[in-house]
Amino acid sequence: MHKEYAQNVYREEEMPDYFSDVIENVIKRIDRPTVCDLGAHAIGHYWAMGYIERVESYSCYDLSAEAISIFRDLMDNWQPGDLMKKHPIYMKYLYENGVIHETPENIEKQLVEKLDVVKVFDFLKDKPDKKYDIVLANESLPVVDTYEEFVTAMQTSYDFLKDGGLLLTVSGPFNEETEDVKRMQSYKIEGSLSPTSEVFSKAMKEVGFKNIETKTFKVNNFDNYQRLDICSAVR
Repeated sequence: MHKEYAQNVYREEEMPDYFSDVIENVIKRIDRPTVCDLGAHAIGHYWAMGYIERVESYSCYDLSAEAISIFRDLMDNWQPGDLMKKHPIYMKYLYENGVIHETPENIEKQLVEKLDVVKVFDFLKDKPDKKYDIVLANESLPVVDTYEEFVTAMQTSYDFLKDGGLLLTVSGPFNEETEDVKRMQSYKIEGSLSPTSEVFSKAMKEVGFKNIETKTFKVNNFDNYQRLDICSAVR
C-alpha cells in the first residue's frame, strides 16, 4: 500500500484540483528556517519542492518503517533531471504561479542537501527530540481512531515546535467507511476518527495553541472525500 501510494504521485497525468488549495494556503506559507514534515510518508520530497528554496532544512518523520524505507531509497538514488522527468505537472504549476523561482537543477540539489532527519516516528508514543520553526502535518494527524489519540498527536505536534512556531495541517474527513477507507485504515494511512476542522480547532486549543485559523474547501472528483480542511496555529 505504501509503495502504491508513492507511485501514484509519479503517475500523475494531471494535478488534483485540491492540490492548488494546499499550495496556495500551506506550501506558500512555509518560509522559516527549519521544517518538520510530520507524516511525510514515502513522498517527503514532494511538497518540499514548493518550499525548499525558502528554508534551511527539512526533516521527514513517519510512523511507517516501510514508507521511510521507500523515501530513503528514493533520495539515496536521486539522479540529476529526476525532478522535471518525474513531476513535470507539479513543477509547471509551481513555476507558473510564482511559488518557486530557482532552476530545476538548484531545486533538486537543495532537496538532497537540505534533507536533515529521516526517521520512523510514532506520534502517539514517541517524544520529539528536536524542535522546528514549522511543523507540516499533511493528511497525517487524522490516522488516529479516537479523540484522545488525536489530542496526543496534537500535543506531539506542539512539542515539536519552537516557541512561536507554526503548525500547518491538511485533512479531508471521509463521508463513510467504504472498503477503500478500511484498506487505508489497515495501513494507518487513514483513521476512524475522521476529524473536521472544528475538531482540529478544539484539539489545538486543548493543548495550548493560539492564533488558530481554519479554512474549508470543496473537493471534486474524489469519491467519499468532499471537503478539504486547512488549519494553522501558533505555539
